[in-house]
This record gives sequence, C-alpha cells and structure tokens, in this order.
Amino acid sequence: MAIIGAEPTAFLELFNTVYMDELQDKGSRLLGLVQEDSLAAKRKFYHKIGKKSVTEKTSRGELISLATSAFEKRPLTDITYGFNELVDKDDIVEMVVDPTSAIVRNALMAHARQLDTSIMDKILGNQIVITVDENESETSSTVSVSNSIAADADVYGSGATDRGLDKTKLLQARKLILQAYAANDSGRIFCIGSIGQLQNLVRDDESVSSRYRDKKPFEGPGVISDLSGFLNMEFIQYEEIPDSGGNDQVIIMSEGALIKGTNRPLTTQIEKSSERRGFPNIIDIEAAYGIARTFEEHFVSVLCDKVL
Repeated sequence: MAIIGAEPTAFLELFNTVYMDELQDKGSRLLGLVQEDSLAAKRKFYHKIGKKSVTEKTSRGELISLATSAFEKRPLTDITYGFNELVDKDDIVEMVVDPTSAIVRNALMAHARQLDTSIMDKILGNQIVITVDENESETSSTVSVSNSIAADADVYGSGATDRGLDKTKLLQARKLILQAYAANDSGRIFCIGSIGQLQNLVRDDESVSSRYRDKKPFEGPGVISDLSGFLNMEFIQYEEIPDSGGNDQVIIMSEGALIKGTNRPLTTQIEKSSERRGFPNIIDIEAAYGIARTFEEHFVSVLCDKVL
C-alpha cells in the first residue's frame, strides 16, 4: 500500500493498517473467492489451454498423430477506483484511533461495494477471449457463462415445478462443476445468493446437521455459518445479483475461477486544501485493479422461484 501526503509517515501507516484490517474483516463479501495477482502494466494476459483427450494405442508400431490444443489468451485490464472526502484535522485523528469512525466505515464500504460489483459483473458478464490457432493467427471474441439450472428443473426426482433453492439444485450444480474438474485442491465450492434463498435451505434438516457438513468452515463477511460446509460448500449472502426472467439467481462457483490483478494497491493521500477556509484536509483513497474470468465451466447459474 502506497502512502502519500503531508502527514507524518507513521501516522499514515497506522491509518492504512486500520483501514486494510477493516476492509478485510468487514468489507468485501466476494474477495475471498478470487485469486490475486499483481500487474506490472495496465493489461496482462492469462492463458488457457483447451480440453484435450488422450488416445488409445492400438498397435506396437503405431505412428504418433499430432493434434494442436486450443489456446486462449484472456486479457485483464485495470480500472482506477477512488474515494475522496473533505475532512478536518480532528476527523483524521479520529479515523486513526477509532476504526469504527463514520468516515472509515463509509470509505471502506464504498471500496468493498465496488470490488464486489466488479467481481459479480465478471461472473455474469462477458469475458474477452483471444483464440490462437496453429498458425499463430489470433481471433478475438466474447464468451459468457452457459451452465444454468432452470427454476422448474426436474433433478433427482424433485418434480418440474418452480421452487426456491433446495438440495437437489445444489447437488446438480455441484455435479456440473465437478464434471469439469473445476474444484481446486481445497475442493471448495461457493454458493452466492440472497438471504431469502439461503434461508430456504435452512428448512432442510440435513443442511444444518453436522453429519452432512464439512468440519472446516469458511470465515468471512456475509458467510452463513448455519450452512457452512453443507455438501462441502460455503454459502455467502449477497443481495446484488440481478434477477433473470423474473426469478432469483444464485451463483455456484469453484474457488479461484476468477483472478483479481492489482496494478496499484490501495493508496492513501492526505493533503491540506489551502484554498478553503480553515485549511481542511482532503483524503483520497484509490486502487487500480481488474477482474478476469479463467473458466466458464467453473460457474453455474441456478434460477430459483422467489421466496420470502
């Protein structure tokens, strides 16, 4: 984290420490789902090698048949986001000594909301993909997440009726992700949804029974601890997922399927405003980062009938 301004360095370092601790503990709900990387320039490419099958050897003298794998480059471009506020000297002192002060909470929640919005936009939106063929020719296109489960999906004998989030939909979504070998070494899969849909699961006795839950719960803002570990999944309340066709949308994804690339870490600048009466201070907190999606098959959109 960079520190700029007329205030003593130790003073600003203390503020940044307080701010970052609060941002991690009480801020972004979706940051724990992404991989983090650093950018040396405004844009960076992440490579994806396409799926390829092995071939069966049919004779001892069989000739090797070469086939080129699909190769993609996925660009991540950073965007600068900033928060600024006009504050008095006393306000700055309060911000350092009291991490729950109104200014600190306002700033960190603004950054957390923007970070979560950027992550969700990348989950639901398009990802630019540059395909490279065997002749090194490049073709640019956009792709989106295609895996979805309808609100009235008849899975595991549930019946073709509109319903909210339930165990059968979770099992089907989990199956789609595991079929794509999308779970990483931790095997952690996340369910992101509104409190209404997540609470609908709590009505299922199995979901709150320790017999059906992982013993190593995930911790962080928005985590529903009553469900943590059910079907080896973690559940995060997030209310800003847009509707789809009049239905609530719940996102199932594997850990690390998104990358957050940071070009400029959170930077705090505090300077006096000499043109204003009383010489107040202007605090500016900026960060430059971008989000990229690496695998569409690591996501499933589950449509659910609206519940109270």
